Amino acid sequence: MIKGSDVFKQLNAEAIKTKEEKEKEDRKWTTFLQKPNRPIPKTKKQIVEEVKNQPYRVNIVKQPKPRVAPDRIPTPDVII
Repeated sequence: MIKGSDVFKQLNAEAIKTKEEKEKEDRKWTTFLQKPNRPIPKTKKQIVEEVKNQPYRVNIVKQPKPRVAPDRIPTPDVII
């Protein structure tokens, strides 16, 4: 009686499925009305408090030195 029921057959079929078959079945579902996976936006008040709590840091960025072509003839300094 129990083995002939539709529920038992369905549960047995689910248990027999391989991992690949389960992944294929999961792929067919849509992403409609699913909760997005992104951070919760912060309020302006929270952002201002974070900026105030951080100490001031100096950021030093070194610039590359200008290069001169080796075949360039130096210009004479003219005083007027």
